[in-house]
Amino acid sequence: EKSGPAFASLIPLLLKTFQSPAEKVKKEGLRCINNLIETLPAGLVVHMNDYLGGLSAMAADASWEVRRLVCQAIVTMLSLRTEYLQPHFSAIAEFILNATADESEDVALEACEFWLTFASLEEDV
Repeated sequence: EKSGPAFASLIPLLLKTFQSPAEKVKKEGLRCINNLIETLPAGLVVHMNDYLGGLSAMAADASWEVRRLVCQAIVTMLSLRTEYLQPHFSAIAEFILNATADESEDVALEACEFWLTFASLEEDV
């Protein structure tokens, strides 16, 4: 895969954006990695635990936009890469339940997408 080495070095840099105090930096880093979930480059697989840990750390972010992107990432992972979420499903379900009551309607709606996606899965989670 020609893109392998490029993604291998890019993913750690994007993951570092999750720790930025700047909301815009976090949002853009999260958007970039979220767009890679479908193709799941090897560089992301290698850093999957760091990615999931970053999502967990941002789950309570002050920015509703960051929280919405975290929900979106989880929904995308659930629909395309369920195997990575299975070991963490209890904590994810608890986060999503709380997110459905988020003060931001956008976060709550994105959290509701999780349950629609979950209900449409054909495999056991």
